[in-house]
Amino acid sequence: MSSSVSNTISYLARGAGLNYLNIFLIVLSFALAYVIPFELLLIAYAALGPAHYLTEISWLHDRGYFLKNTFLIVAFVIVCFLAAVGTLLGDEPAILVCFVAALAFSLPIKIWGRTVLSFLMAMAALFLYQRGVGIWFLILLPTVLHVFIFTLFFMLQGAVATKSFSASLAAGLFVICACAFFILPPTASETLSRLATMHGYYFDGVRTTLLGVLGLPVTWSSWVAVSGFLSFTYLYHYLNWFSKTSIIGWHTTSKERLLGVIIGSVASVALYLYDYQIGFVVLLLLSILHALLEFPLDIKVAAGLGKSAFKAISFR
Repeated sequence: MSSSVSNTISYLARGAGLNYLNIFLIVLSFALAYVIPFELLLIAYAALGPAHYLTEISWLHDRGYFLKNTFLIVAFVIVCFLAAVGTLLGDEPAILVCFVAALAFSLPIKIWGRTVLSFLMAMAALFLYQRGVGIWFLILLPTVLHVFIFTLFFMLQGAVATKSFSASLAAGLFVICACAFFILPPTASETLSRLATMHGYYFDGVRTTLLGVLGLPVTWSSWVAVSGFLSFTYLYHYLNWFSKTSIIGWHTTSKERLLGVIIGSVASVALYLYDYQIGFVVLLLLSILHALLEFPLDIKVAAGLGKSAFKAISFR
């Protein structure tokens, strides 16, 4: 590899270079989602999703899932795994209890406090579920909240920490592009391709729930808008992760684990190609699991943003 290419890659892997690379990825994701709002999500979900799940779980594991001791780590992983399995079995109340228990384990408080809080949150979650509120949480947490809200939180954290114009520009552009799908929805023929029809089959629950939360009418225009939004956020979520080469630390990953990730990713994509439904069901466990295992980190980032916002308000 020539020195100029090596220097370029090194520049893009850090600082302003990484921010401008992500600005390009945001624009690319937006353009593709605007042109093929239905098909893109299925392609990105199958082609990039498995590698994202495996590499992120590996990365979180090496950092102890951002928890303080072995007991918490083991308990947290077990609860997250039960929640993911519950999703596959369709046991909604059990899933909800596991979700909030995993959330309670993620909070920076003493063990006895986590136990009490887990119980109280589980009871509150069941109460809300019986009134039809919990299902929104179940559907949107591992999907829209994970790929859009938490991605935005990480971008804002980077902008606050570095006080970088390019980082702020990337975060602002991400929000503008996401909103653009609802302000000026893409145009799409109501005669859908087979792949576009599959989009509705696998992601209809997310689309319907999101439309309900946003208070939008169920029209063709709103279907296209929310489909484009999901395609954009999922694709950029994956690309954003893989662009962070210095954070993931490919060079520090053991050859055995890296080979396992490659084999697992290729096998997963092959499974999708063989039968998308089988691939979707099999990989759903990893999809839910990686979102839950990120909870402690998400909470740390959200708390950090809250502190930064409080300081900014206090100084005024």
